[in-house]
Amino acid sequence: MKLLRTLVTLATLGFAATSLSAQMVGGTVSTPPATGSQPTAPRMDPAMGATLKAIVDSNRAAIQTILDQRKTLLEQLKNATPEQRDAIRSQLQQLMRETHAAQRDLAKAIRDAIKARRDQARPTPPPGG
Repeated sequence: MKLLRTLVTLATLGFAATSLSAQMVGGTVSTPPATGSQPTAPRMDPAMGATLKAIVDSNRAAIQTILDQRKTLLEQLKNATPEQRDAIRSQLQQLMRETHAAQRDLAKAIRDAIKARRDQARPTPPPGG
């Protein structure tokens, strides 16, 4: 048992020494080279950005209203009787379904705007071929 423990310890120390010596360059531990900057998002057409911003802004008020209703219902839930709790929970579930539908509609509007812009930028093939 002592032999096995000693072998495992030696193997661990050997591995640590090997990886440390692989990192050593000129007597100091080397660090990975800096890339210079953070990765950047691909550039987007400014007109597309304005279109998407308009779509998101148009839905922002609706989402904020839903969030305010949810906050109010959660506050009511804290002091509600068991009968009221059931009614409030069903209202919260309905609100969650509305939120999901609003998010789904927003995503679809964004996809449609991107697709329309892409189709508009694509050259149309000549007729007949």
